[in-house]
Amino acid sequence: MRSPGGDTHTRPPRPLRPPGPQAGGRVLCAFWHPQDQLWATAGCRDVTPGSPGVTCACNHLTSFAVLMAFHELEENWVLDLVTKVALGVSVVSLVAAAATFLFCRALKGLRTTLHLHLSLSLLLAHATFLLGIDHPEHPTACAVVAGLLHFAFLAAFCWMCLEGLHLYVLLVRVFMPSWLRVRHVLLAGYGPPALLVAIAAVAFPGGYGTRHYCWLSLERGFRWSFQGPCASSSR
Repeated sequence: MRSPGGDTHTRPPRPLRPPGPQAGGRVLCAFWHPQDQLWATAGCRDVTPGSPGVTCACNHLTSFAVLMAFHELEENWVLDLVTKVALGVSVVSLVAAAATFLFCRALKGLRTTLHLHLSLSLLLAHATFLLGIDHPEHPTACAVVAGLLHFAFLAAFCWMCLEGLHLYVLLVRVFMPSWLRVRHVLLAGYGPPALLVAIAAVAFPGGYGTRHYCWLSLERGFRWSFQGPCASSSR
């Protein structure tokens, strides 16, 4: 470019910015897994999301790279529709079942109490899943949804275990033991799940909610706060 005085000025070059992924894509911090012969992301994360550059942090040493996923995982709309329809039907059915167990006087008893609270636990889990599982844009609300799901599913497993114990007593012991009372099963049905969720939240507060779904994080083995108790109760 030539100025009016005859001097020649050169426009400074624009600073180069690292290319970003296409719309809908994302940047991955990965390392080469020699045994599996593939790029893996376990233990690595991008610590500067949204900035022009990429800074990766990993908790191990190996060969690293920054990979660009130009397309997010495509959601299967058919599976999503089937899931929502099935959960909607389940919620309606569970409301009807809970109302029947609660208001039908002819069904009063310990067995009815077990069925009622199992229905309520599943109702809370399914309704929360249906309304909030795929809304991670609000971190606080997402953490609450993940915590409710964690508690509700653990409570459902506890109530199923109590139903199995009650069935064992009816078929094997015949006579109802004095310790198997409504107040005792209420404590056993809701106490351990609440305690586990409280311990998990204190141990890893950031474990509730992920980038894509309002569920338990895969970091630091946090998912075992749910998978561990469920695996133990299913034996």
